[in-house]
Amino acid sequence: MNSYEGKQGFLTFVTTVLISAGIFTSMYFLINRLNNRAQTELSKTDLTTRTTPTTPEVNGTSDTPSVFGALVEDKQEEKTLVLGAGDQSTGSAVPSTGSSFIPALILIGGSLVLLGSYLSLIQPRKAAIRAFEKRITKGL
Repeated sequence: MNSYEGKQGFLTFVTTVLISAGIFTSMYFLINRLNNRAQTELSKTDLTTRTTPTTPEVNGTSDTPSVFGALVEDKQEEKTLVLGAGDQSTGSAVPSTGSSFIPALILIGGSLVLLGSYLSLIQPRKAAIRAFEKRITKGL
């Protein structure tokens, strides 16, 4: 391998690293911005004001009814629970949470890796040269 081929190989490597770093950086900032926006909207909806009593209260001297007292008075229907059964009203033992954005990016990235591997296996330069040579030699 001469120095020209070495320089070209190094330039190809540097170009590939810079392009992939740019792509991954933009994906990181996009995901981070979307995540921050969702957290901001969540924190705005969850804001509540709390008031603290100015005078300390002693147990049993409060005039306001106890929240737990209402729970004690209210009769709850008893359900027999089966281990691992989950909530039968929703039909699923696992709550539906999360996002499909990250798995979609993983699938897109995996498909790009597979496409790159396929293209490196078929060696497009050699295929292009063969097609060019066939097209040129047809007329002779």
